[in-house]
Amino acid sequence: MGFEIIDDGDSGIISKDFFDISEAKINNFIKRMDNNITECLETLSTSLKNRSLKKQDYEEIETTDRDTTRFYLLISRLFFKGVNNPSVLNALKKDAFSFFNDWWFSQNLEHIGDVIKEIALLFYRSHTRKSNMEELSDIFSEIFDCYKVSIEAIGNRNRENAILCAKKGKEIGTKCDVLARHNNNSTAKLAIKFKELENSIYQNLKIIIYLRENDRTN
Repeated sequence: MGFEIIDDGDSGIISKDFFDISEAKINNFIKRMDNNITECLETLSTSLKNRSLKKQDYEEIETTDRDTTRFYLLISRLFFKGVNNPSVLNALKKDAFSFFNDWWFSQNLEHIGDVIKEIALLFYRSHTRKSNMEELSDIFSEIFDCYKVSIEAIGNRNRENAILCAKKGKEIGTKCDVLARHNNNSTAKLAIKFKELENSIYQNLKIIIYLRENDRTN
């Protein structure tokens, strides 16, 4: 994002950076990432309930994940350029602490997007027993609910809800551990990825759970 190719010749490609930092809205970028992830979770949740994932839906998840990655790379680019640069922080209306939290948040969102894509691929190619699908679908629905609660808790900086969500996530993780030992290989692999997805949600909850009292007033 922000780069345009201005020359494409035999000797190589020349691009120019037209990105205007003063117009960058980190919160909007994160919101776009969240919207993308929510869309993919909805698609996958519906597909699990229907016992199949259409090729078109899988390809859409792949495309959406690439967009999520682009926003993460943009936030990372701004973070490493500006975290120790007062002029950049001023232009973004950020301090170093909140900017780090934004970067950490976006990094885990990007990983969540990657895991969703991996789950979609596993499910698309899987030979999961129909008898296991209902349980897998129910667990994934719980993870989806946990994700939505986590986003709300982080947005509202609600530590109590973040802790409750983390506890719920631990319960989900235990269910995933049980299924991960299943003798059906596809079921076990999906359960392992489900737990990885839940763990990434927990990593973001840490932003609020371990937030210091004096940080909440800044």
